[in-house]
Amino acid sequence: MSAQGPMPASPMAEATDLSESLVRVASKPHWFSVDVRVQPYATVDADGRKIISKCGTRHWVIDSESFSFDFLMESLRVEFKWGSNQSPSVWYFNKNLGEDVRLIGDTDLPDIFEMYATEASFHLLVAVLEESMDVASVCCVHEPIAVIPPENPSHNDGFGQAATNVGGSA
Repeated sequence: MSAQGPMPASPMAEATDLSESLVRVASKPHWFSVDVRVQPYATVDADGRKIISKCGTRHWVIDSESFSFDFLMESLRVEFKWGSNQSPSVWYFNKNLGEDVRLIGDTDLPDIFEMYATEASFHLLVAVLEESMDVASVCCVHEPIAVIPPENPSHNDGFGQAATNVGGSA
């Protein structure tokens, strides 16, 4: 027995324990299993030494009726230590948009819970950033590299056709 509770006898026993936990979560309509993954980040201690914090994953079971953005941020602050000039940026995968979206506040939470209601589970990705850093400069901005025309354009707008009178020749 460890400080965290009894150790499973084998990896299979651990998987069984996890699946039983997910079944219990799924049986409660407003309970969700949340995997929170904090990416590695660096802080500077009082002596000016850089300290690299490895990534960490937490598995939480939450009640969607009482979960809030403030509670999330306070829980992260308790479990992970970052510098006074740093703050966490939380992201989730938005199924409707097909891309990662920054979680800004409580107004985003009902959409997340509705989007992941059938799974009763979702993931949050946390990046600890310098407060002076622009989030867009750190995270991938979703801009197309090249515009690809549709295979069968439904209208003729001149797009994809050979140019005439190029270079002034008639």
